[in-house]
Amino acid sequence: AARTLFGPECTLGMNILSRFDLVYVSGISLAILPPTQRHALIEALIYYQARGGIVAYDSNHRPKLWESPEIASETNAVMWDFATLALPSVDDEMHIFNDADASSVVARLCKHGPRVGALKQGHLGPYDLEQDTVQTYGAAANVVDSTAAGDSFNAGFLAGYIAGASVGERLIQAHDLAARVVQHRGAILPDRELVHLANRQG
Repeated sequence: AARTLFGPECTLGMNILSRFDLVYVSGISLAILPPTQRHALIEALIYYQARGGIVAYDSNHRPKLWESPEIASETNAVMWDFATLALPSVDDEMHIFNDADASSVVARLCKHGPRVGALKQGHLGPYDLEQDTVQTYGAAANVVDSTAAGDSFNAGFLAGYIAGASVGERLIQAHDLAARVVQHRGAILPDRELVHLANRQG
């Protein structure tokens, strides 16, 4: 867990980040850390990103985990200043920053933060922050458990990014994976679905 990995009792040290090409961070991971450890992690991520590391971030907002709304917005603003890839949801961003609508969220992210990534909009499908693809997305046929919708989308997007897929391919792959996952209890795909997805990727 982030609290243990980056806590004072951990002997690994922040330089462990340098071992990885890409680091994914969630707002939940930041929110549960004591302020000192949170600041240290963010500083380490800034150092890592400045030296070529890829930082993917999802604000994944849980208001009760933060000390105050002000600290939540300040921390997320810092993350958006340097994150390489943005994977937020529109509802979270509107809540954190009091943005009026999705267009306001996109304008803020593209002006002050990363310009690569996707704004998750649930059944409406993602908005491409690079703004060079316009496409439609199919909704899940039968939503059973939406617990892992965002995480599933992020996994699909990052898998496509790592594999060198185009922006459009990443968005479709991410939305398709999330749409599949939410149709199963426990937010876990059955083995037959996993085999199907693996064969498609292969």
